Amino acid sequence: MLRSIFIILSILLITQSVFPAVSRPGIPPQKIAYPLLLEDPGKELTINEVVQRSNDFKRSKDAVAVPGATSSAWWVKFDVENPVDETLYLSIASPGLQEIDLYHESIPGQFSKVSYRSGSAGDGKIIQSNIPLLPLYAPPAVRTTYYLRVTSNALMRLRMEAAAIEYHLETQHEDDFIHGIFYGILVALMIYNLFAFITLRDISYLLYVLYILFSGLSTLILNNYIAVFFPSAGWLNEMTTVLPGGMLFGILFTNTFLRVKEHAPILFSIRIPLIIFLIAIPVAAVFVSWPVMYIVLEAAIYITFAYWLAAGISVYMRGFRPAVYFLTGFGLLIVLGIVYNLRDNGLLPDNTFTRHSAQLGTALEAIILSWALTSKLNFYKRAKEALQVQAIEQSSAFSKEMIRMQEHERKRTASELHDSVGQQLILIKNRLLILGNKTSDPDIKNLATDVAGNVSETIQEIRNISYSLRPYQMDMMGLTQSIQSLAEETGDGANIVMDAGIDNIDNLFSRENEMNIYRIVQELLNNMVKHSGATRCTIRIHRAVWLIRIVVTDDGVGLGNKNEFGFGLLSIRERVQIMGGQFIIHPDAGDGAALSVNIPISYHEII
Repeated sequence: MLRSIFIILSILLITQSVFPAVSRPGIPPQKIAYPLLLEDPGKELTINEVVQRSNDFKRSKDAVAVPGATSSAWWVKFDVENPVDETLYLSIASPGLQEIDLYHESIPGQFSKVSYRSGSAGDGKIIQSNIPLLPLYAPPAVRTTYYLRVTSNALMRLRMEAAAIEYHLETQHEDDFIHGIFYGILVALMIYNLFAFITLRDISYLLYVLYILFSGLSTLILNNYIAVFFPSAGWLNEMTTVLPGGMLFGILFTNTFLRVKEHAPILFSIRIPLIIFLIAIPVAAVFVSWPVMYIVLEAAIYITFAYWLAAGISVYMRGFRPAVYFLTGFGLLIVLGIVYNLRDNGLLPDNTFTRHSAQLGTALEAIILSWALTSKLNFYKRAKEALQVQAIEQSSAFSKEMIRMQEHERKRTASELHDSVGQQLILIKNRLLILGNKTSDPDIKNLATDVAGNVSETIQEIRNISYSLRPYQMDMMGLTQSIQSLAEETGDGANIVMDAGIDNIDNLFSRENEMNIYRIVQELLNNMVKHSGATRCTIRIHRAVWLIRIVVTDDGVGLGNKNEFGFGLLSIRERVQIMGGQFIIHPDAGDGAALSVNIPISYHEII
């Protein structure tokens, strides 16, 4: 959705700037270019005094008059010719207009006046909109001279045009359409990210919402909407209040989003002086003249731009990839903001693109920063998942090593029992038999025979333990036959009827994993013998294309929960996890227990 909004907005604004305006029927508009200007520093000149000082007017250097940041009143002198008997209207596009007085000589020596005061239509003759429309009363086919007096609490840039009311309204409808899309995007992004903050409790989202809020208010001031809809909210209509607020929340958002404290501590250390500087601007504006405050405000803007860029570059260089979205968003805002500033100061031409560059930069930045917040969330999610995978891999590697060491120790113990202890017991048995054969005492002979029998039983027990520790069948008969023998021996030893159905699973796994499978079956059967009290057990091993499935069921008392976390079952889980399989303890359904193991076949192990 955000990508679609971005594309639509870009197309609309680029279309407005690339294609020329469609000519409209009716009286052609008259642009008031290169007008005559007169400064009134004390704001006390009357119209009669101004007329007397007509020779003091100076021609504007630019087609659009740019008095700039000024606390003076300015008089503008211009001529308009009305080709037909129809009232023309003068539009004055300039932010922060406070007072407008339009004079023309109705009869010789007397001047008629139309007035505008800070968001109010004044005498009712002005058509109120974000761009005031003042009627130009003049007889047809006569060139009439007008005197315009204006004051402003913002950068004064007087883009003036005289035309029929239909032309002005149609032009404003087009601008309002673009503004509507822009403010709609900002409101949608603010609502979305406010809900994200409520859900995720991440302060970055709240700071982003506040930053976008103040950025949107700044553009409302630039387009004179605040003066129209909130004429009494003086503080809200002051750039020295709203713009520093946007920069302040932009810095706080930057520090939180990029984790500047962690990635760029030196840069982070200058945040306090910068924040104090921004907070001091609206306070200082109460006591300092607007021209000085304009210089301070521009300095604050470029210092903040530098902080954003330095933070983004520093953090990106340290591997925080979401910083690329941050740099893209703020980079576009900075470039387009500079375009707007250069146009304000008369260094770039006044056209649709430069007039809307600040809005375009804000909209693109707002959209890209939303992507940045999403990217940040995904970045940390992927980092967390990577840590979890790493932890699982480390745990799996540790388990593999432990099992390998266990098998090695079992093999060594089995070898020691068979080769050392077993041989010693065989030697003792043989000597006892020799002793029995040499003696003529029947009691000694019987005792030697009995002890030799006990030693034989011990030798057999040691062999059984040795084979349990290291099953000889694995080397001689393979995995399938070894499990078959294990099932039969377990059933015979525990007096349990054993029903074994085992598919051929030889040579499907590495030697290490074959041993794991053998131990899993061994633990399943041991668990059944020790805890179930069963008289009958069924073991099935089914081979499919991509896995083998081991199922052990019995008619015993069932598992319940008492053995779910026993050592034997934990050992099974560990070995199954190492092989990437699945161990399932099925819910008891009547008598008995049912356990199953699914183990994937990794063909690269056997190729």
